[in-house]
Amino acid sequence: MSQKTSHLLPIIPLPLSEAQLKEIVEKSKDWVLMHGISMRPKTQFDEDGLRFLPFVLIPSVFPRKEFEKACEMQSILNELMHKVAHDRCFFTESLKDIVKVDEFTRNLFRIYETVVAEGLTQAPSIHYHLAGTKKVQQTLAKPGALEQFLSDPLKVAKVKQIFGGLYSLDSDELGEQAVQMAIDDPEKFVLKPQREGGGNNVYGLEVRDAVKKMKDSEERTAWILMERIRPPLTMGYMVRPGGNKVSQLVEVVSELGIYGVVIGDAENITYSKQVGHILRTKPATANEGSTSSGPGALDSPHLID
Repeated sequence: MSQKTSHLLPIIPLPLSEAQLKEIVEKSKDWVLMHGISMRPKTQFDEDGLRFLPFVLIPSVFPRKEFEKACEMQSILNELMHKVAHDRCFFTESLKDIVKVDEFTRNLFRIYETVVAEGLTQAPSIHYHLAGTKKVQQTLAKPGALEQFLSDPLKVAKVKQIFGGLYSLDSDELGEQAVQMAIDDPEKFVLKPQREGGGNNVYGLEVRDAVKKMKDSEERTAWILMERIRPPLTMGYMVRPGGNKVSQLVEVVSELGIYGVVIGDAENITYSKQVGHILRTKPATANEGSTSSGPGALDSPHLID
């Protein structure tokens, strides 16, 4: 079932003239390299060389209200993730089925248990990593889960507002319902494993095929089903390293990420703050949006009312 997608007008009239585009792209490449927006190339590796990260030439428009709401939410999410990260029973219950079928998560959980048992200090923290796994996120979306960690009903309500539909594929009644939803309307959902970094999700009609394939297998418990978000489209130029191809004006979609810092122990939070943001943009035709391994690019939000 197709969903209508809205469009946002770019901040300046587009397209640019060929001369304007050439000049701005050249200057922008110099700027990003001078400001550290770079990485080592995976192909034709040169230990003395760097390439700029893909970027969007003109800042993409983004609703100011939604941007400010996301920034304000981060302090609540800091508190939630910190408390989840220190709840061993919640971890064990949330991941008990995953560790049976997903070797990567099983190894992480073994490290976590060793750290807890021996009182080790590590950086980065394994329990914060596990708190951010897809399965834990899906468990938090269950009725009553947020209330275990947030005592303020207003905070609970705000978090619920930003939760997309997350569904378990466990071998129970709710899991069977989720399987059937994916089969009936696959393009409404994204199938997500316990992985980060892009290139691992399943989209479109392939969702139906994947779910049918593992319907009668324990493997399905290592995945979650999430309602697919259809963000507004806008127009932009994406600049990539390598070659001399002229950047083309294309329809793009953006994803906003908010950075937070939280310091504390199992009992108290001594410092919590929202400290920054990142906007990643990809072609509207692309599923994955990784800037390092996919078609995504770094962007800057131009806030509109």
